[in-house]
Amino acid sequence: MLMEASMYPVKKKVKAGGLLLLVAGILLVTACKSPVGGGNQGVIDDPSQQDKASLIEEIAKAQALLDSLAVSENGTDIEKNRYWVISKWALECAIDDAQEIVDSPDATAEEIQLALEALTEAYNAANNAKQRGTKTVDKSALGAKIAEAEALAASLQTAANGDNIPPNEEWVTAAEKSKLTGAIQAAKAVAADENAVQDAADSALAALTQAYNEANSAKKKGTTPNKTALIAKIAEAAQKIDNAGPSESGDGSEWKPNQLWVSVEVYDALQNALSVAEQARDYVNATKVAVDAALANLTAALGDFNPEPGISMADKTELNAIIRHVEAELARVQVSDNGQDVYDDLDWVTAAEKATLETALHEAQGIAGDHLAEQEAVDAMTETFEAAFSMFNPQAGKKAVDHLDFYVTFTQPEDETITLGADQIRSWADNSKLQITVKEAFTAYQWYVDGAIKNSETGNSITLFAGNFARNSTHTVTVKVTKGGVPYTKTLIFTVE
Repeated sequence: MLMEASMYPVKKKVKAGGLLLLVAGILLVTACKSPVGGGNQGVIDDPSQQDKASLIEEIAKAQALLDSLAVSENGTDIEKNRYWVISKWALECAIDDAQEIVDSPDATAEEIQLALEALTEAYNAANNAKQRGTKTVDKSALGAKIAEAEALAASLQTAANGDNIPPNEEWVTAAEKSKLTGAIQAAKAVAADENAVQDAADSALAALTQAYNEANSAKKKGTTPNKTALIAKIAEAAQKIDNAGPSESGDGSEWKPNQLWVSVEVYDALQNALSVAEQARDYVNATKVAVDAALANLTAALGDFNPEPGISMADKTELNAIIRHVEAELARVQVSDNGQDVYDDLDWVTAAEKATLETALHEAQGIAGDHLAEQEAVDAMTETFEAAFSMFNPQAGKKAVDHLDFYVTFTQPEDETITLGADQIRSWADNSKLQITVKEAFTAYQWYVDGAIKNSETGNSITLFAGNFARNSTHTVTVKVTKGGVPYTKTLIFTVE
């Protein structure tokens, strides 16, 4: 049954195609049956939630499209990865009208359907009209700043207080550098993102610029060490050595009571500590850590340096000097039958010649080590030993075959282990030579062969001979240097067959 209603026209706003239209209509009110029980109750229809579900879903879909669209006249100001339309007004109006129907508790099924159709039409019109932008995102400034920031990060050392950084070098804290590297990574991610918009590139550039400026402003020079105490300790050590005039000995039996001696280990320890301390004193860019370590090491070595008087009754100074010289010569020369297996930059003697001199050396060492030896016996041995040494005439080797030169560089503390290839195995029969040279210049070098320190090797190069190593076994040579106050090491592994 139709209920009579006022029959005057009602005008309603409808948005379509961007134009505002006035549509005339007749308001009709119909009665329906109660959803609970029969009969006409004269109550206005209340649409079910199910009736609005499709409309709500369409609103969400349309809103998503609306949010994704940019407005432009020709798309030249819109990035290539975005869509644009000339106007979003029609879609906005359709969404607003549909939302009003959803929010209205009195909306009829017919009104819901009309709103759904209008919104779908507006959605399709906008979706069909959208176009890709033609603007290219400019990341050139971002790329340039990334390169600049990476160069800065690579140059920055980290420290807690700069004590381990040379005074001529710069440092920041780990947190300050981490902030810069984090900004670099974030900027690189934007630079690599093909879908990044200009705003994202500009924001990344601004953030990276700020991080760069902060890190650059935070740079500090390494600590300039106070060398006063080190200089004083060096002078103290040098004076103690000069005043004592000690010589090395095992038990003092080579030296008279008016002569002083210390053990070889104590003597070498002080000499090495003094050498390192002098290098730290003279090196204008030595770190505070290096200066403090050199001072502590020298102080400890000096504390152990306590010369004692000799116990010999004879003056063995001349004999001991010849003994030391002969020991060095025997250690230097190679043994060969004819020199054909010895490189031409080395000297050689026959096994018999070397054995003869070694026998004379042992006799001289026996007299030198006898604290009860009379001066007459010491003088006679000195003359005999000199005569034996004068018969010792090493000759230059005759082998001119190229040897292996191995060059070492350092990149980080505790550097990697290096192993010679199969084609570089050292030969025992030919007594092949292996020369290792450090390419970089450092103030000090310390060499270890099979773990044993070589105090005689203090330069940037060491030469090894296969004949001095056990055959069919693996050996190592390690070099230790100090770089920026930090110790660096590198180990070479080789075999002898």
